[in-house]
Amino acid sequence: MSLPKLILIAICLTLHAVTPVLFADEQPVEATADQAAATVDTPEQPIKQLAVGDIIQDATFKDQFGNEVAIDDQTKMLVICYTDELARSFSTWLTRFREDFCRSRNIIYICDMTKMLEELADAVAIPMMRRYHFSIFLERGEAFRSYYPYAFNQVTVIHLDQRKVTDIELIASLDELTGKLEKRPLISAVHTKTGHQTHH
Repeated sequence: MSLPKLILIAICLTLHAVTPVLFADEQPVEATADQAAATVDTPEQPIKQLAVGDIIQDATFKDQFGNEVAIDDQTKMLVICYTDELARSFSTWLTRFREDFCRSRNIIYICDMTKMLEELADAVAIPMMRRYHFSIFLERGEAFRSYYPYAFNQVTVIHLDQRKVTDIELIASLDELTGKLEKRPLISAVHTKTGHQTHH
């Protein structure tokens, strides 16, 4: 074999031997368990919607004046309005009564504002709500509609007994809703989360 061929073979063998070292950073490296876990998208657990028989989660809401109320063992009903139109209609009806109409019946009136721009809510909607003499408790959490039952253009009414859900109604008629509320009995004093006693 001629000398040039021997030199060429030697060069090829040398390159073959050193190539893995020269390009080691470009070789695929098996990921550690922690690295593999970090690269996998872990799907969020779906929120289980509230149903009859469930014990309702602890929750605290603030009204348009900044006052707090907590769902507790004395809470008998949640009235949830998901649209501005429903909230306006129900609020207008409540103006016919004393400011403690809901509180004296252990009813918490909630207006869902999760779909409203925060700037619009703070600048317009909430200041307008302050003209009412009763509390409208506000909710802005994204998961609210996933947990509390919702139906388009209907008011959700959740009946509670010691925080256990006894019934869930989706009501489209204001007359039907108000008829139910007027029949609710007056209830004695309960405590809010802040510890102040209010006459429910």
